[in-house]
Amino acid sequence: MTILMSGLWLRCLILAATATRTLSVPISATEQSIAHRKQEAISVNADGSLTDFSGSESLRAEREALAQAAAGAQQAAKAAQRAAAAAAAAADSAEAAQNRAMRKEGSEPPPPELRPVEQGLHPVGLVIMADQNFQGKYTSQIQSIRCYAQQQGYDLWLLNGSFPRCVAFRSDFFYLKHCAVAELLETRPERYTAVVLDADVVAVVLDRGLERWLRSPGELQFYQRIAGPEVMAGNYLARNVPWVREFLRRWALLRSRKPPGFSSADNGALHVALVNILELEGAENVSALYSNLTALVDNLDPYWNFVRAAEKVLGPPRAWNLANTAFGQKTCTWSDSCVLTIWPRMNFFVDDGVYLGQKANGLIGPVMHHGIKNAHDVEHHYYQNVWSCTIDAGASLVDQSSFGHQAWQIAAGYPELYPQGLGCAGPQCAEACVSNFTCFPLDDDDEPLMRKRQRDTRYLFAFALVVVLGAVRVAIPIDFSTWLGDWVGHDRPFACARLSQDPHRENLHRYVRRGEQCLGPSKHEGWFWIDR
Repeated sequence: MTILMSGLWLRCLILAATATRTLSVPISATEQSIAHRKQEAISVNADGSLTDFSGSESLRAEREALAQAAAGAQQAAKAAQRAAAAAAAAADSAEAAQNRAMRKEGSEPPPPELRPVEQGLHPVGLVIMADQNFQGKYTSQIQSIRCYAQQQGYDLWLLNGSFPRCVAFRSDFFYLKHCAVAELLETRPERYTAVVLDADVVAVVLDRGLERWLRSPGELQFYQRIAGPEVMAGNYLARNVPWVREFLRRWALLRSRKPPGFSSADNGALHVALVNILELEGAENVSALYSNLTALVDNLDPYWNFVRAAEKVLGPPRAWNLANTAFGQKTCTWSDSCVLTIWPRMNFFVDDGVYLGQKANGLIGPVMHHGIKNAHDVEHHYYQNVWSCTIDAGASLVDQSSFGHQAWQIAAGYPELYPQGLGCAGPQCAEACVSNFTCFPLDDDDEPLMRKRQRDTRYLFAFALVVVLGAVRVAIPIDFSTWLGDWVGHDRPFACARLSQDPHRENLHRYVRRGEQCLGPSKHEGWFWIDR
């Protein structure tokens, strides 16, 4: 109670200091008074000439007195400012002491009062982490996001990280961001969706919402960088479910493991969090490479080696099911989906605008551009007037054909990042999906399987099926290839089977195929393979 009263007393002191400052006499008032008196000190003689009495002793004395009063008022104002600053600091200290006392007693301090700067109609909020400095630097970019929120009926949040549970991260903005998002979600209704954005993101297509991504599997969604091997950390989609909040907090806590060399802060840490929480083979090696980053920013080779190792362990972008992981079993409730999705390059709602030529399309592709650092570029490339939310359609929007061709040129320029060519098979091949922006994440159980236990389970099932079919074939002479062909054709529209070296050698290397997807021959001779 004493701490609370002291906090109130200090806030009263702040108000008093502010009032003192507003009562101080400005210099301009002094100058106006002297000028007025000087006008009164001039008289007209009988011959029409003017006599100036402003040099009289009384007027000079009055001028000096007013100057001294102005100087005194300035000093008083400065003293009031210092007192207000000291009182504010003392109030913060008192509040911090109160929070510590509450934690010591076993209770949590109340969260700060949160209000979106734009109130929408849907349970979706665009979230930007930006202090006063960043809000000033990226005013135009943030205004474009405000335009998008107003157009789509979304909330808009501007966070500064002032959450009691995030105090430990205040010295590191990037990790503070994810802690703050988790705390914001804690205050929102269940399954509320936070669309987290960097402050240098510009909304380009105001008329198209985020439904494609909001309706896709994944309570937590990331994406691959358009021209690099990283999974991006600055922009993501996070739904308010327990496991997502826990993931964000664990991600932030990786600050304590930050290596001495360049690690790209939270972006490098994200890769460590992903490979370990997903329980992928090679996670230990990725973690070791991360811990051993000692080179500084003038030598990025060790960092990129670490990122490429993480990319190899993660495999193609997919919707990962966490239900059977140790993390999922602790944090996923039975009623919640537990899917973490990584989107292929150029298929998330936001991507790097420079690589896209500051161009977009109203129907396909990203609706926002990331990495627009210069406020001048917002109106030079995207808006006629960002403050009236007037898009410059002639400068920023192009037709689907041109936009698709541009996307294909980007993919063709990075063959190591975009699977393509004669050796590529699957729905994520660049030739099949890049130009129309339809590269979707793989399902958790799609080939190639990146978890050893999934591969072991599939191999055991296939082996057991082969043994059963082989035993039945010896006992009963049935042409299983015909039976399997009918079964695949009528009941499994997407399947592929191979019969290899049957007992009577009647169907050696015979393939049965129907539908759009086929795994092809098994690498294991004598195995019978069926997918879905």
